[in-house]
Amino acid sequence: MNNLINMPTEQFPLNWDRYNRLMNEIQTAAYGFVDLDDLGWPRGREIDAQLMRAHHALWEAWNLIQETERELRAREAAKPNA
Repeated sequence: MNNLINMPTEQFPLNWDRYNRLMNEIQTAAYGFVDLDDLGWPRGREIDAQLMRAHHALWEAWNLIQETERELRAREAAKPNA
């Protein structure tokens, strides 16, 4: 693909909709284990913490994607025929 910044959103491996869906799913699951912990499920809060680390890692990946897109746009804008 010659121009990566013009890739259709639905073809991008992690687009805004997918990112939000994953973030919500991970957070909901994490909170669910807190609730289970309150009901006596062993290590529920530990599972919550692990899921929230995954939540944070996904957030970091999303920020890296955004930074990369900005770099690609800047590179494209700097081309002589842009």
